[in-house]
Amino acid sequence: METSSVDSSAETLACENCQAVNSATQKFCSQCSFPIGGTKNEQIAFRSNIAVRTRMLKESERHVSICKKLLYFLAGINLLLGLYFGFAADDFPSMISSICVALLFLILTAWADRNPFGAILTAFIVYLTLNVVNIIDNPALLSRGIPSKIICTVLFVGGIRSARQVTLQREALEKLKAPGIGNR
Repeated sequence: METSSVDSSAETLACENCQAVNSATQKFCSQCSFPIGGTKNEQIAFRSNIAVRTRMLKESERHVSICKKLLYFLAGINLLLGLYFGFAADDFPSMISSICVALLFLILTAWADRNPFGAILTAFIVYLTLNVVNIIDNPALLSRGIPSKIICTVLFVGGIRSARQVTLQREALEKLKAPGIGNR
């Protein structure tokens, strides 16, 4: 009787993208969807997709960085105004509240590294709330500083949109197991 030796371990391939071990019969990697059994054009398209998403992520992160600079600027302005109110105008309650707002903007800036969408959206809500409270307190402030209010609002809205894109692009790149993305 002839015995046939059957290799119990099927042939395997390591994915070029994420190094996961896959069956040689699979067309796509089970971890990252890389076309291990696909054509060269499919593999190039996959890598191109990662490159485009990485470029979009970097562009969105640049816009978030601009918004973070705005938060630093707002924190600095609030700190300086708070010190002025406290020492030059002897208005210590205003000094304390302005310093607290400056500290809040700094905390939100630090949080923007981990969760840019939540931090920038929260900062925008705080900014709008402070402006509305100031206008209710002194309606003459409505017409003052309109260009700066418009610039800040535009930067915040752009930052919120970019922060959302950062979140979406990071998730997509992590799903594709793109190199250098999972360590953020």
